[in-house]
Amino acid sequence: MAGLNCGPLVVLGAYYVQTGNVSLEAIVASIPIGLLITAVLYINQFPNEHADKTAKKNTFVVIIGRQKAIKGSYLLLVFAYFDRNISCRQLRKSLR
Repeated sequence: MAGLNCGPLVVLGAYYVQTGNVSLEAIVASIPIGLLITAVLYINQFPNEHADKTAKKNTFVVIIGRQKAIKGSYLLLVFAYFDRNISCRQLRKSLR
């Protein structure tokens, strides 16, 4: 939820306040921001994995295991990178 709230919703809100409408370009441009925020919060769960297991807290890293969670963190970063490239292309097209 934090990635959605701090990424697309904040960007769309700021865009709407300044322009008075919502555009697809703003939505696409905000997705990498949300993915990177999600990645930071996701990676922050790794140092607490052992303590969370001991306390029986079911965080995502504890539920799926450390190795799968590491792969998931890489996927978040890769998706953010590729979506950034896609959004840059789309923004260039819209500026022409």
